[in-house]
Amino acid sequence: MPNFPYLSQHDWLIYDEHHNPDAQIADTTMALQDSFVRYLPKLNQTLAETGQMTAYEHSKGQKAKAILHFYPSVRPTILLGAKDKLLANFSEGIEHLIQANYTVTLRPHGGLAVVNDEGVINLALVSDNAHFPLSIDEAYEQMVKLIALTLKPYGLLVEAYEIADSYCPGKYDLVIDGLKIGGIAQRRFKTGLTTAAYLSINGNQTQRAQLIQNFYKIGLADERFPTVNPASMANIADFLAPEEQTKMTVEQFKQAILALLAEHSHYTLGDYTAPELQAIYQPRLEQARKRSLSIQPNKD
Repeated sequence: MPNFPYLSQHDWLIYDEHHNPDAQIADTTMALQDSFVRYLPKLNQTLAETGQMTAYEHSKGQKAKAILHFYPSVRPTILLGAKDKLLANFSEGIEHLIQANYTVTLRPHGGLAVVNDEGVINLALVSDNAHFPLSIDEAYEQMVKLIALTLKPYGLLVEAYEIADSYCPGKYDLVIDGLKIGGIAQRRFKTGLTTAAYLSINGNQTQRAQLIQNFYKIGLADERFPTVNPASMANIADFLAPEEQTKMTVEQFKQAILALLAEHSHYTLGDYTAPELQAIYQPRLEQARKRSLSIQPNKD
């Protein structure tokens, strides 16, 4: 088993939106992303102060908590980055996405638009830099390694470099055979750190890319925005043998991630209703709703 200290030196809490008692909408998941990065350092501090954990006393089996958050989309959604608001024809671009039957919202991390539907999975790793310090690049590399090890049994080699003509291009695009399968974003808050990824598992990736291509055309994008080439992106399932393609689903990929995590560490389900989390989450949810309302087209 490859050494993976980031996984093995944490005790993991799994939050899966299928178990979230709150409505599974984009505002909810974005609010949780904003909340976990604040909640986790508080949780670790409380555990340390109450004697339930001391930082990395491995001989006693005590580890810092970390969070793995799965938030697959339950309805077609476009997650915009703050930079997208700079489009000269932003409102018309948003109207195009809404007319295509997508919910549109702003996310608190990442720079540009990404597509979410039932064939796309989103996941985030949340850790506490006071217990496991990571530089910006090191944090990205943990996610790259997680995805690479998850897909290695399928005979797939995952690399990380920018695909400039994809949507939401970045230094740590996730790539197989020269085609982008996903991207990574990062968010930091004091000692809290979130590294989030979206991955195209199956479905019509060409259609997704064409949607964003048209969004930027209608929005009158300038040189600050990518010229999206649908041929630069693919699904993970596209690289598998035909008899394996139908088996590669969002749920299958999620289970493969959890199996890898179980090899290296221990995990339990996180509690969405924990009072300490809810106290942080409710104001963040209100902020997420305001962000969504702020980008809706003016109907006057």
